[in-house]
Amino acid sequence: MFHSACRRAKRLCDFVSASLLAVMFSSFVVAPSSASDESASPFGFDAPSEFARLAKKSLLLSIECLDERCLAVGERGHLFSSSGKSEFSQLGSPSQSQINDVAIGDKGLAYAVGEDGTVLRILEGKVSRIYSDLDADSPLFSVVALSSGEFLAAGAYGYCIKGIDDNWNRCEIDPEERHIYEVIQLSNGGRVAVGEAGLIAQAESGDADFELIESPYSGSLFGAVSLAGAQRDYVLVYGLRGTILFSDDGAKSFQEIPNPETLSLLAAAQVSDDRALVVGLGGQLIDLSLSEKKIVRATIYPGRPALTGVVFKDGVTTLTSDKGLLTFQDWQW
Repeated sequence: MFHSACRRAKRLCDFVSASLLAVMFSSFVVAPSSASDESASPFGFDAPSEFARLAKKSLLLSIECLDERCLAVGERGHLFSSSGKSEFSQLGSPSQSQINDVAIGDKGLAYAVGEDGTVLRILEGKVSRIYSDLDADSPLFSVVALSSGEFLAAGAYGYCIKGIDDNWNRCEIDPEERHIYEVIQLSNGGRVAVGEAGLIAQAESGDADFELIESPYSGSLFGAVSLAGAQRDYVLVYGLRGTILFSDDGAKSFQEIPNPETLSLLAAAQVSDDRALVVGLGGQLIDLSLSEKKIVRATIYPGRPALTGVVFKDGVTTLTSDKGLLTFQDWQW
């Protein structure tokens, strides 16, 4: 979900206003090369990602777990895998393009997406690049596994593709072509997309078109999560300046939850029937009550890293950050 600084290349770089790493790391997008420029691929695009001893301490941007399997992704094409209680180990990747998000689907199949329109297929520890649309010049920030068995990926300027294996087709989420920072699937099969300038879009089923939802916030929204409550399901959306939005009606409407802190929030995970952990810049850890719709407590992770992803599994909280993989044993700090 994040941009990297523009890599060395014979291409011009345009600053992407209101993008997530414009907030976080002064990020850039690679612009199209001229017709006379023969080096059409960005630096490192065609070079395999390098195995590195300290890769687990580099910038990592997203993590996802399903059953016993976890995958984490980040800069320079870094991919990491863990199964059961095993440590995360690095996987070989065919590209050094930054990977922004990862999703695990049925039968162990996973896809990771990132810069240069790259889509990577991950199965049984093997990684292959099955799609890259350099002409689109659009980084992909989010990918989600759909109940249909397909995957949906979205990114800058409203860029959206849906498919599986070698069959991917363009789709549309926002007719205004705002940046889309995350797409999630709800328990009922519906989908929610969030992004630039307060974008919230909802599709009531897997086949339905996205429709724009009125947002109580006009700034960028960087992420969303579907939460299973004891009485009903909830949707949590978060973003710029500590914004937290909450829905208890299937993402048909949202209300803002007050947050005295103004640092941006980047990821969230459910930790119990009534609690969610929201994390972000400056090492923020926010304990949120779903039933009370309010922040119960908050603290700062030591060293104040930028926390970019979070999962809670078997009593262990695992985070991705600008300092790599971080863990702590009990979310109830």
